[in-house]
Amino acid sequence: ECTLPYPHGTEPRLVPVPTSVHVRWGNPVLTGPRNENPTLEQVEAVFEAYLAELRRVFDAHKDACLPPEVAARGLAVRFTGKPAAGPRQPEAPQANL
Repeated sequence: ECTLPYPHGTEPRLVPVPTSVHVRWGNPVLTGPRNENPTLEQVEAVFEAYLAELRRVFDAHKDACLPPEVAARGLAVRFTGKPAAGPRQPEAPQANL
């Protein structure tokens, strides 16, 4: 599926292809009080809590929202971001769920 352009006046417009979008909300992930300089362990703990809630929401809704072959593959999360610039460059937490 794709979005098709069509001319309208002097500007092209996009024609959206109808598709279903499933939105699910999880529980809040508690991060504790504001900390300008969290330790790597604190960041990893919050990240792990986030991943646990993400997995819970995925598992609760995968069968209703995804084709069976996609739901059967499960959820895979890969963090590929770069650490923030600064004096300390901790290794980014990795998760492959």
